[in-house]
Amino acid sequence: MSSAPRTSQLSGSTAFNSSTQSLNSLSSAQTVVTPMNGAGGPVIATANIINQKADASRSLYQICIALRQRLNQVPSLEPYLEELDPNDPVDSLWNFFRTGMPFLTIFNALQPAEPIGIDEANANAPEAKKSKIAVFKFVQACLKDLNIPSADCFVISDVLGTDTSGFVKVTQVVNYVLDVAEQRGLLLQAQPYPNENTMDQAATSQMSYRDHILKELVDTERKYVQDLENLHDLKKTLEQRGIVPGDVVHQIFLNINAILDFQRRFLIRVETTNSMPANNQRWGNPFVTFEESFDIYTPFIANQRKAAQTANLAFDKIQAADHPVAVDFNTLDGFLLKPMQRLVKYPLLLKDLCKKSEDEIVKQDLTLGIEAAERVLTKANEAVNRDLLDEAMEDLKVRVDDWRSHRIEQFGNLLLHGVYTVVTGRTDQEKDYEIYLFQYILLCCKEASASKSKDKKDKTRSTGPKIRNRSAKLQLKGRIFMTNVTEVVTLAKQGSYSIQIWWKGDPGVENFTIKFSNEETMKKWASGLEAQRKANTLPKSTSSPDLAPPEFPWLRAQANSISAMENPYKEQDMDEEEDYGAPGSVPFGVTQSTGGTMLPRNASNTSLRQRSATGDSSQSLAGIARAPPAISSANTTSSTESPDATSWPCIGGTMSQFPAQPIYPRQTTPGPAPGQAPMSMDSRTVSPPPNMANNAFNDELALPTQLKVKVNCEGGTYFTLVVAFNITYQTLIDRIDAKLARFTSSSIGRGLLKLRYRDEDGDYVSIESDDDIQIAFLEWRDGMRNMYPGGVGEIELFCVGDTPA
Repeated sequence: MSSAPRTSQLSGSTAFNSSTQSLNSLSSAQTVVTPMNGAGGPVIATANIINQKADASRSLYQICIALRQRLNQVPSLEPYLEELDPNDPVDSLWNFFRTGMPFLTIFNALQPAEPIGIDEANANAPEAKKSKIAVFKFVQACLKDLNIPSADCFVISDVLGTDTSGFVKVTQVVNYVLDVAEQRGLLLQAQPYPNENTMDQAATSQMSYRDHILKELVDTERKYVQDLENLHDLKKTLEQRGIVPGDVVHQIFLNINAILDFQRRFLIRVETTNSMPANNQRWGNPFVTFEESFDIYTPFIANQRKAAQTANLAFDKIQAADHPVAVDFNTLDGFLLKPMQRLVKYPLLLKDLCKKSEDEIVKQDLTLGIEAAERVLTKANEAVNRDLLDEAMEDLKVRVDDWRSHRIEQFGNLLLHGVYTVVTGRTDQEKDYEIYLFQYILLCCKEASASKSKDKKDKTRSTGPKIRNRSAKLQLKGRIFMTNVTEVVTLAKQGSYSIQIWWKGDPGVENFTIKFSNEETMKKWASGLEAQRKANTLPKSTSSPDLAPPEFPWLRAQANSISAMENPYKEQDMDEEEDYGAPGSVPFGVTQSTGGTMLPRNASNTSLRQRSATGDSSQSLAGIARAPPAISSANTTSSTESPDATSWPCIGGTMSQFPAQPIYPRQTTPGPAPGQAPMSMDSRTVSPPPNMANNAFNDELALPTQLKVKVNCEGGTYFTLVVAFNITYQTLIDRIDAKLARFTSSSIGRGLLKLRYRDEDGDYVSIESDDDIQIAFLEWRDGMRNMYPGGVGEIELFCVGDTPA
C-alpha cells in the first residue's frame, strides 16, 4: 500500500491555495496549517480569480465519484457500496451517509484505541435516532482524536439535511479521515481511476464541433458553480468576521446560498447527462425540468444593480476581508453579474447545439430546452425591468413638484419609461422628454432646469435613451389618456425608428412621434402602447370589471360641467421654445373619449377647454350662459389673440383661446366594432341640456365657424384637420401634404394624388380650386345644418389617385 498522502477532492472557493489540499495538513507537523475554504485562515489573493479555469475534479458530481471509489478501500465497506446507484453518484452516496453507520466504519478503519459505535442502551432505538447517534459519534471523534477545528467540521444537519453546501463539508471531512488512514497504510490497495483532464487532452484532436459545444457547456457550468462558491465564500467570511453589518451583507448577497445550492444540483444533472452515451443525451431536458426552479434567480438578478451600489459604498470595509473576490471593486462587480450572464448564455449554447443536430428527436428536445431557457431569461429581464420601473416611479413622485390635481396612484402600473426625442406639431422640431407609459395614461415630462437656448431645429440629436439628471425637477408637459389613443404606427427604416401615436382631440385627431435609437426599443414601446390601447378600449363589463380602465375623477367630472375644481395648469408658464405647433392646437390628450365639450376655436378672453377636459372649472353654467358670444368668421388659424387671453401649456404649441359658450355634454353612440376604424366626431350627437334650451344666443351658433376635415387615404389610413370655412385651396393642400409626408412620398401638390369629396348622390367630385372647396363645404352645410348647433362638424374628403377607390 502506498504511504504517500493522497490529495482529497475538495469543493469550495478556487481563490485559496488550500482548495486542492486535504485536512491531512492539520495532523502533520511538517505541513503549514491552512483551513478549508479559508475559514479563519490566511487568504492568498489572485488578481485574476474571475478568469481562473474551472477545476473539473472539484464539482460535487466528480467529488462523489472519486469519494465513492476511495470508500472501496475501506475494509468491510465495499459490499454496501455495491448497492448504490452508479448513475446517481451524489444522491445515492448522500443517502448512504444518512444512515449514519458508514461513518462508524470509516473512523474505525483508523484502528483507534477505542472504536466508536452504538452503545447497548440505544441498540434497539429507531433507525432515525441511531443514525443521528452515529453521526454525532463520528464528529466527536474527529474533533477529539484528529484535532479538526470545529469550524472545519460538519454538524448532524449537514448530513441529514438537503443543503449541498452542508454535504460538501461532509465529503471534505470524510476525505480527510481517509487521507489519515491512507498515510497510516490502513486502506486497501487503491484502484486507478481515470484522470478526466488526460482523457480530454487525448480526445481533443478527435472532437467534433458538437463535442466542442458540449465541452464548453460543461466546462463553463463547472466554472460558474465555482464562481458562485467564491461569491458565497466572501459572504461567509464577511459574516464570520463581522466586518460589514449584517443588513448590508444581505443587501449585497441576498439569496446567494439558495442559488449556489440549486446550481450545484443543476451541474449534477449536466454532468450526469454528459456521462451518458451520445445517443442517449438529451440536453434540453434539464432546462425543461428545472425551469421553475430557476425562479430562485429572480430576486438576486433584480437586486444586482442595487447590490453593486451598496457594495461600492461599503467597499473599503469589504476589501478589509482580504478576499480575492474583493481584490478590487470591478472584480466583485463582475462576480455579482455572473448569474445574469449565465442565464443569457444558456439559450445560445443550446441553439448552437441544435444547429449541429440532425436527429429529429434530439432537435425537438433541444427546441423545448431553448424555449424553457428563453422563458427563464425573459423572467429575469422582466425582474430587472420591474425594479428599474419601480425606481423610476419613486423618482417621478419626488421630482414632479406640481401634479396639477392628478393622482399618480390612479395611473396604474408603470410599464415603460425612458428619455426620448419627441417630434410634435406641424414642424419637424425635436425635443427630449421623459416619457412614462402607465396602464391608463402616457405622460411626457421635461426637466425644469433644461436650457432654453438650444437650437430648435437640431436634427442631429441622438434618439436616446438619454442620460437623466435625476436631481432636476420635472414639469408635466403633456398627457394622453389611453382611452383616447386611436392608433399606434411604427415607422422603421435603416437607422431611423419611430412611433406615431394618434389620439382623439377636441376637435380633431392629433398625433406626435417618438424617436428611438434601435428597432428593438421601438418594438417594445409599440407593443406596450398597442396593448394598453386595446386594454383601455375594452367595454366595461359588470361581470369582468377589472377589464375596464378605472374612472378617473377628472374624467367623471367631464360629464358634469358644473365643477369647482381649479384649473391645474392655470399657473404654469409656457416655454417660448415650445410654441411651434399650429395655432389652435391643444395639449395632447386633454380631451377624453367620453364626455367633455365641443367648442369652436375662436379667440376669446376665456378658455374652458382645458377645464372641461380635466373636470376643472371655476365657473358655473349660469355664469357661462351670461357671457356674450364671440363669433367670428375669420380664419381661426390666425395667431391673433385677445390681449388678456390665457396661454395653455402643451407639447407642440399653445392652446387656442375659446369663447365663453354653453358646454353641452356629449352623448356618445356605441364604439366601433373590432377591426373597424375609430368613431369620428360626426358619430356623436350634441344636444343642449334642458335648462339651456332657450338661451338667447343659441340661434347664432346654429352653424359652425370651423369644420373638421377627415381625409381618407388609400389603404384605410386617415387623418383629421380642423379648418375655417373660408380656408383657401392652397392652404388646405399644404396642410394635407404636410400630414401625408409623415407616411408617404406622394402628395397633391406634385400632382401624384387628387383631392375629392362625395356629393349628395354619392359621386366623387374633384377639388382643384377655392370655388370647389366652398361648393363642397356648402353642400355639406346644407345636409348637416340641423346636426351641429354651434359645434364643429366633420366632412369627409378623399385623397386618392386618378381613380377613387
